Amino acid sequence: MKKKKKLLLRAEEFKKIHTDPYGDELMREPEIRPYVDFFRAQLQQDVSLRERAAQEIKNLPLELRYTARIIRALQWGFADFDSENIRIDKELGFSESDLPQLDQYHFLRARQFCLFLRALCGTEKMKRIMAEAVEYAEQP
Repeated sequence: MKKKKKLLLRAEEFKKIHTDPYGDELMREPEIRPYVDFFRAQLQQDVSLRERAAQEIKNLPLELRYTARIIRALQWGFADFDSENIRIDKELGFSESDLPQLDQYHFLRARQFCLFLRALCGTEKMKRIMAEAVEYAEQP
């Protein structure tokens, strides 16, 4: 029988959670409330609130789950991806400050995506997915 991982977040870990303005806005969506309640229950060691929040999360349809929301954002962000449009942007020029600003976002979102995959699939599968993606992107 496989042993379940205990879901417990210590207060000092909760304080390390960083959000950006988009995240703050998304945290106000109704389907995120059970996740916030779950974290709050863990911090307050409120077993009944934790159980209620856990049940609410289990009852959410897949499309409203936190994980599915991330997938939807990726689908929306890359639905019309075309490297030719990137080439046009580069040819028409970026200001001196544009590229470092874009790089900052690329590095952050690439790291977050790896953390997302690791949390969802585990370290080894995350590494395999990313390695295959890099290999695919290197093809002419």
